[in-house]
Amino acid sequence: MDNEALDINHLNKWLGNTEMVTDYITPIVEQRYRATLNIDPGNPAIGEVVTTGIHWMLGWNLKKNDELGVDSHPARGDFLPPVPLPRRMWAGSQIKVKKPLRVGDIVVKKSKVADIKLKEGRTGQLCFVTAEYEYIVEDEVRLHELHNIVYRDVSKAGGGSGVSDTIPDDADFTETIFMHPTILFRYSAIGFVGHRIHYDYPYTKNEENYPDLIVHGPLQATFLLRAAEKLKGKSVTSFNHKVMAPVFANSDYIIGAKENTDGSVSCWGAVKGTGMTMQAEAFFE
Repeated sequence: MDNEALDINHLNKWLGNTEMVTDYITPIVEQRYRATLNIDPGNPAIGEVVTTGIHWMLGWNLKKNDELGVDSHPARGDFLPPVPLPRRMWAGSQIKVKKPLRVGDIVVKKSKVADIKLKEGRTGQLCFVTAEYEYIVEDEVRLHELHNIVYRDVSKAGGGSGVSDTIPDDADFTETIFMHPTILFRYSAIGFVGHRIHYDYPYTKNEENYPDLIVHGPLQATFLLRAAEKLKGKSVTSFNHKVMAPVFANSDYIIGAKENTDGSVSCWGAVKGTGMTMQAEAFFE
């Protein structure tokens, strides 16, 4: 990728760009989300607190098919800046839960481009875009999130190598989830996520040079977040996570959570042969 193609002054024109999308948490959305996470769908009632992480399914801006880019994300240059690097990935986020979302809520997701930075990485130039999200119900911000997106060139390497080759063995809570492609498909379907790397194997392998479908960043984070909540027996009030390396479909995703002396929980996701792929910190009141 030619460095001149990354014109930070041009990209900065998108700073402060905003969009508003209204969504509705129906009982069937909650049921489908539970089933995707292998939870009994049950019969959620209006007013019931939703399953943690469902906010990542809400407020996706709906675009017609001819308004999508080659990767089937919305074409660049609308809300997000037109970064001229072909691969874009979820790099992590920081969320603060002010009040829980509930079944039946009409949620307005207010999005803003908060920051754009260029960096040099192991595989070449990187562009980091931070989007700020507010999830608003009845004019009250229920959840705030800073979402980090990384853009980079396509390389044969197919991703990072994690933070280490080892997997921690001192967790207070562990579980292993086989990342069946159906989980990825269902997760994409609930949020109307078109990104092809999560369901289109030929595209993922031939165009983006990955060995298999990519597990969604927020899906990985959801499993870590839920692990922390299972360990503590209550809902998080703040959760920060960072992606270290991709996780592929048809692999065992190993999750660990360990309580710290201050009551917070350190979480990690890992894959044998790669090591840790995601790190997170969960906080509770």
